Amino acid sequence: MIIDDNRPVMVTIRCITFNQAPYIRQCLDGFVMQKTNFRFEAIVHDDASTDGTADIVREYSEKYPDIIRPIIETENQFTIGGFQQINKMIYPLIRGKYLADCEGDDYWTDPLKLQKQVDYLESHPECTLTLSNGYGYIEKEKLTVLLNPIPIKESRVITMHEVLKEKNGLIPTASMLFRKEMVESEPDWCLRAPVGDRPLRMWCAINGTVYYDVTPMVTYRKGSIGSFTQRVTNIDYARSILDNMNVFFDAFDEYTKMEYHEDVQYMKDREEYLFYSRIGDLRSSYNCAFFKSYPHSKQLLIKLKSFLIQYPLLYILYKTLKKFKCRF
Repeated sequence: MIIDDNRPVMVTIRCITFNQAPYIRQCLDGFVMQKTNFRFEAIVHDDASTDGTADIVREYSEKYPDIIRPIIETENQFTIGGFQQINKMIYPLIRGKYLADCEGDDYWTDPLKLQKQVDYLESHPECTLTLSNGYGYIEKEKLTVLLNPIPIKESRVITMHEVLKEKNGLIPTASMLFRKEMVESEPDWCLRAPVGDRPLRMWCAINGTVYYDVTPMVTYRKGSIGSFTQRVTNIDYARSILDNMNVFFDAFDEYTKMEYHEDVQYMKDREEYLFYSRIGDLRSSYNCAFFKSYPHSKQLLIKLKSFLIQYPLLYILYKTLKKFKCRF
């Protein structure tokens, strides 16, 4: 650890946290364990937590003052103006050439994550964004699974089609490393979206190449306290996400002159399916175009899982059989 490092900052990590005391240490440990030949910093924004998260952030900033730069709010900024309001607090403090994102309940597992991604961006000026595979940790089931959002076997530049469809599920935000100018140039129709990561990925993709590393470098926590996956079970919140994401998709479609219209429709269909799944309206989710596009075998598996979840013992048996790949 270098104290009073006078080198320019190569990477700024943006970390937003609120009431994540059970998870924030693991997140911050992922930052301070990074092994690099350049200087990096982590701006950790605590949004007026009430559970001791801010105390942990202060503890790490005192122990690692060359890395952890805290912003401790006394009034919750998200309720004032959402993520745009929070970014107003963070952005003036950013010093890095590149930016990385990691929310307070997620964490990095590869100590060379930053080094590998920066090395690629430095040698490929046409690349605007680097991504990686990751793990998903399902809180309720205490289960770790490989996400594999882009189902490819070797690391490579991925196509616009692959960026947009994210065939096996959304790419973990914590894996992203991108050029600062991508944030500086984001248009209003991106900034008005209800989430920040996906619009940014799409903006990067239409302004350069996107490199995907198949190595799992991060863990995305599903169903943690206060997480997005927990909040979207509220029907009003879920509906606002659906409506505003559709507005964003339409704006993207217009900006790109409908060049990717088929993929945009795919994303809108998936968003509708996710809405009904999130609020537990399974009957409506099964009637969605996205669900009907699945092979019949996958439709049956989804319906079977949804049925078994209602019976914990049967669901545990199902998960055990699936884990050991038992066949009847």
